Amino acid sequence: MAVQKIHRFHALKPGSQIWFMPEKKRSYWTKLVDWYLNFQICKYNQKDPIESDGEIAKIVTEEEIQFDFKLSNPKNLMISSNGYLPTKAVIILTQKSLTDQIDDIQNYIKTLNLETIRVFLPSDATSSDFIKNWPSKKDIKISLVEDITGVS
Repeated sequence: MAVQKIHRFHALKPGSQIWFMPEKKRSYWTKLVDWYLNFQICKYNQKDPIESDGEIAKIVTEEEIQFDFKLSNPKNLMISSNGYLPTKAVIILTQKSLTDQIDDIQNYIKTLNLETIRVFLPSDATSSDFIKNWPSKKDIKISLVEDITGVS
């Protein structure tokens, strides 16, 4: 695992396949990126979540469709960013704890077969917190960007 802390001047430059970001209220960077993505994060947060009554799971089971419901947290938001930002997609992580976010990031790495990622840390976490909690020894390049404190 190669971890590189990126200075804020280089945070929005190319170099990673996917960007992982905390919720908008927990990061200055997410607020900034939302502008570049035509406020899709803001629009998503204004919608009421759809509650599943199990109907989809029932149809998948009856039709014997191969589908893994545990790919990721359904509350996370993945936005294609081609043409808007220098990355393929931005994933907004809604978990509150850093360890839960790390678990979800690892699931995405495995599912999407990622080699390079950029993680924008929430305002209450540091790069040393992330490195201490990152259990993977997998060959992946991780760029870490700490939040800009004191900016709202």
